[in-house]
Amino acid sequence: MHPAPILPPPRGPAAPGLGQPARRALVMVLMLVCGSLTGTAWGQRRPAARPRPQRAPAAPVEDVEEAPPSAVRQTRNSVTPSRDDPGEDALARFRSGPLAKLVAYCEESKAELDQIDDYTAIFVRKELVKRRLVQQKMELKVRRKPFSVYFHFLSPEEAGREVIYVDGANRNQLLVHEVGLKALAGTLSLPLNDPRVVAESRHPITSVGLHNIIKVAFENFAKDAADESVQVKKYPSAKLNDVECVAFVIRHPEPMPGLPYHETHLYFDKETRLPIHVKRFDWPRRGGDKPVLLEEYTYERLRTNVGLKNIDFDPRNPRYQFPR
Repeated sequence: MHPAPILPPPRGPAAPGLGQPARRALVMVLMLVCGSLTGTAWGQRRPAARPRPQRAPAAPVEDVEEAPPSAVRQTRNSVTPSRDDPGEDALARFRSGPLAKLVAYCEESKAELDQIDDYTAIFVRKELVKRRLVQQKMELKVRRKPFSVYFHFLSPEEAGREVIYVDGANRNQLLVHEVGLKALAGTLSLPLNDPRVVAESRHPITSVGLHNIIKVAFENFAKDAADESVQVKKYPSAKLNDVECVAFVIRHPEPMPGLPYHETHLYFDKETRLPIHVKRFDWPRRGGDKPVLLEEYTYERLRTNVGLKNIDFDPRNPRYQFPR
């Protein structure tokens, strides 16, 4: 026995009203009216938005003199120029204000760095990571192109650990050889933002190196200059361990939006003009307290243009202890 077929519901009688041609004409009229209300005719597209004009890059700093700090202070609620458009006032201070001598010195340091392809050093790092001061010491190798880093840790907790990073290789991940029981895992391949990496450092490994010290300084100059109360002091006879240095201290008396640091200390080797030490502080948590150290990086026993090769950034290097 076959089931009865399912039939569509019966249609009722046609509703009285307009005929088919009249209804079509009414729809076209409504479309034209809607188009006029929205400012576009039916079947036409809105005109494309005009491209915004591009700003010309700022002129280089040349022949500037240091000016005394202004007595005018800005408060926490002061409006600061944006990162992309610092404003003409900020640019004027950037070129000829209290930062002028530091900017000129950094230009000279950058010119020296442009002649350096690779280097080795003892790298000492201190960073405040989640309210914990992480202190590490390591042998360092850096090559500019492709950007490559090798770490061999010397600090007691991580002594023997090795890390390799090569831009564009190894899926742009870190190769890590751990020590102790962790070494049983073999060579680890970790993303730059892996929680185990982030737990020990404020910045990715791509921010390591002398060139990045100058890069960050230039990125912050416009922000520093936006603070009319910024103070810059030069110490022409500073000393870092046994190295004669020229040091600069940038200080912002009061916090204001857009300022990343309360104080920045920059040390340059007096002979080579290379940046070998940087220290950055946060504002004191309470009045009368000392500034809070956020990060400090020191490059000791620096040797430049030593001729590093691919094998220096390869875990198969026979001098390294990566698991075979």
